[in-house]
Amino acid sequence: MIRKIIRERFTFNIMKVNFKTKEIYSIYLQFSLKDPWLFPKYEPHFGTADIPLYGWLFFYFGRYTDGILYETSDEDAEITDRKNHKYHIFTAKDRTMRDEMRKAVKNKATFDVKESINTNGRKHSYLIVHK
Repeated sequence: MIRKIIRERFTFNIMKVNFKTKEIYSIYLQFSLKDPWLFPKYEPHFGTADIPLYGWLFFYFGRYTDGILYETSDEDAEITDRKNHKYHIFTAKDRTMRDEMRKAVKNKATFDVKESINTNGRKHSYLIVHK
């Protein structure tokens, strides 16, 4: 399921949800006439967003994991599938954690998210990976 499409000038970001693997990922495409890569190239940590980028000449593309879905019974769930299951999104801001989540998804791991509230009343979520 496509969750969102973002276009900024000549960059397109397509955010997809895979309910089978419980993964949310982004595929991005970029067309640029500035500084063409004359040979096919891979840049594992490109730009300030620290994303993997593949490209050649004026066309660049990449993919990265945004987060993991976890089921919830809340009425204010962010995503609902066709069978009316409700999900929240566990996102990772750190690049190494996103890469580890992607490896776990590729190895068919399952995920649980535990939530707790500390003494200040702030809610914390913990990702548990079952291999």
